[in-house]
Amino acid sequence: MLPFLPRDPSARTRRYRWLAVSFLLLVLVLLSLPGALVAQLAEFVKALLNLPPSSDTPPLLPLDKLVHAGLFFVAGALLGRGWREPPGALWALALGLLLFAGLTELIQAYVPGRSASAGDVLADALGAVVGLWLSRRAGKSRQY
Repeated sequence: MLPFLPRDPSARTRRYRWLAVSFLLLVLVLLSLPGALVAQLAEFVKALLNLPPSSDTPPLLPLDKLVHAGLFFVAGALLGRGWREPPGALWALALGLLLFAGLTELIQAYVPGRSASAGDVLADALGAVVGLWLSRRAGKSRQY
């Protein structure tokens, strides 16, 4: 078990809820950064990981979509672990994450160097649904 998660199930649920809300705030900040700053951060991460410089040919799946799906996967997994009841909570969480994805894209439409994209919302939704689904599957396979 992770050391920062308490053994008491209700305390663990509260911890997941705090982690989920904190992570969603971080996602909101990250997806609201200006385009120039995002480009600088991307170059910094590439240098840090010793990745080759960007080529002129576009990749099959843009890194942007993977980042969106990854962020919403983590958000979905944390929310799925934090809100296990009532039984219909999964659908409410999925709808909430979809609305949150739309909000982030709406914000990006007004941020310099960023743009709104239906593809990003689709990547967000896919990541969120997989995260929610896996968190529920993991919860059914073991009691916590």
